[in-house]
Amino acid sequence: MAIASAIASAAGVAVSVYLTFPEQVTASPLCDISATFSCTSVLSSQYAEFLGVPVAVYGAAWFSVSLFLSIIATSRERAVKFLFLWSVLGMLGVGALVLVEAFLIGSFCIYCTVAHVLAALVFANAYLIRSEAGTD
Repeated sequence: MAIASAIASAAGVAVSVYLTFPEQVTASPLCDISATFSCTSVLSSQYAEFLGVPVAVYGAAWFSVSLFLSIIATSRERAVKFLFLWSVLGMLGVGALVLVEAFLIGSFCIYCTVAHVLAALVFANAYLIRSEAGTD
């Protein structure tokens, strides 16, 4: 399970880094499907940055830490606990981002959604790893 979490984390790093280049993302044919699914709307909104830093940079950092924790969770029980707690924090962030997309922007970014699904996979794997390890 830690390997699956590491793979999802590595993919999340890649997607998040890609999202830090909105001019590349918005040029993609998958970017603007409709008014409801528009990366341009999301990435050009006032919510695309937090404290002057693109939200995707925070995503890349989160996935990088998840990757590190996933790798060391294979041999350290304490890392399993940290990975689970880190993934819970990530899911709270994903929830907030989805709410912003749905209610404040009114549009969803396909690539952002891919990152959200990858974060959910990290969470699911962290939960399973924690359950298998029998840690509380």
